[in-house]
Amino acid sequence: MYQIVGSCSVFRTSLFRDVLKTTDYSKKIFYGLQITYQRAEPHIELNMKKIKVWHSHTLSSDEIFFGFKKDPAVLHRVKELSKLNFLRSVSAISMSWLIMASAVAIAVNSDSWLFYLVAVLLIAGRQHSLFLLVHEATHYRLFKSSFCNDLVSNIFCAFPIFIDTDTYRSNHLSHHLYLNTEKDPDWLRKKDIPEWQFPKDRNQAFQDYRKYLYGYGAFEIFLTCRFLGGLTRAHRPNRNQFEVLVQIVYYIVLVTILLATSKYLEFFLYWIVPGVTVLPILMRLRSVSEHIGLPHEHELNQTRNVLCSSVEKYFIAPFNGSYHLDHHLFPSVPFYNLPKLHQTLLQNEEYGQHAFQNTSYLGRNRSVFNDLIKKKRHLRFLK
Repeated sequence: MYQIVGSCSVFRTSLFRDVLKTTDYSKKIFYGLQITYQRAEPHIELNMKKIKVWHSHTLSSDEIFFGFKKDPAVLHRVKELSKLNFLRSVSAISMSWLIMASAVAIAVNSDSWLFYLVAVLLIAGRQHSLFLLVHEATHYRLFKSSFCNDLVSNIFCAFPIFIDTDTYRSNHLSHHLYLNTEKDPDWLRKKDIPEWQFPKDRNQAFQDYRKYLYGYGAFEIFLTCRFLGGLTRAHRPNRNQFEVLVQIVYYIVLVTILLATSKYLEFFLYWIVPGVTVLPILMRLRSVSEHIGLPHEHELNQTRNVLCSSVEKYFIAPFNGSYHLDHHLFPSVPFYNLPKLHQTLLQNEEYGQHAFQNTSYLGRNRSVFNDLIKKKRHLRFLK
């Protein structure tokens, strides 16, 4: 069976057929469409009028093409922007680690609590960036080789923050396919929890974040790592056993190095503390902003773009995570090309009229915060 992941935006069925004929069945990205061949399900149901996709919903050729996605100029540009740049991915990973290493070195040599607190903030911001890079890897947007994509993502991004790329992928791609429905695992997990119910008054909003002062972040991160870590009994049977072995060896080596060098206190202070105090707050701010406090009346207001400042980008939306709407429209475009994609889409009249845009996360004017606080008509939780 072929799995269609992300946006269905092929503009000619014959081109879709050509993609299916390719000899590389591991993965193919084409105009925002990722096709994965499942060897366990060899049955293929396909003809030139209807395409049966993996969530058992049949789309006619007319239903696949809608709105601005018919624009040949947009589709051509998306194809160009979907090309991967090896050096950009390596640079992003390297820069994240360089910033964290520099923050640790300066804080240790300064022997000052002030520098330590600054280091905690900077490291948490880069831990968040590692999570966003894992997100890129779930879409095979780091490297062309799927093996290299997952291996590098796991060793340098996922395992350090105690999650697994493929486990996250199984959850995240369902989110793309069933966005804001009962089959969306993210929506399903949050819909009955009061702290994810918006809009709400200002005091209630601050109450939700006050618990992080009492260590709730550690519990939240524990649940995230348990859910996405890939080593629980529920996840292990479905994973590639080589990846499981690599993950186990990775943590054995890490513990061995810490014990051999007696650096476990430094590891706790400069990795665990940022990860359980500041990181959960940053992840909550980004997660709340992605699909909540929106009209949900059109594909272009199911999520939002946030054209925010550099400071907010560093902490809340690293690596262009603020272009979340554009990412959902064309998940084949890697993070470093999302600003170019955004400029292309702005030239389309329909996108310009209906795309939901904010100018900041926490500012005063047109901010995500104001969308979540003000009692507006027609705003509701995810639907």
